[in-house]
Amino acid sequence: MPLLIMSIASLSGHLTLAQGFEWIGTYEALGAFAVASFLEISAYYIPWVDNLLDSVAVPAATIAGTVVMASSSPRWSRLANTPSAHSGR
Repeated sequence: MPLLIMSIASLSGHLTLAQGFEWIGTYEALGAFAVASFLEISAYYIPWVDNLLDSVAVPAATIAGTVVMASSSPRWSRLANTPSAHSGR
């Protein structure tokens, strides 16, 4: 759901994405996020599909959270790539 909201915000001009993450603001990504959100919401009504989605939810949420953080904070992306960020100085 956060990626769907980010895609809508980017396409409407309310959010500027970091370099390399502009794909989140495309209509193709918006469609994919909308379908995924619809499937996730509708899975609550089908127990075995809900259990299947729950089994992959933790890794998927971790990856999605990392993408959201990296795409919405250009300063953080630059900091993570500097050698001093890795050396503790």
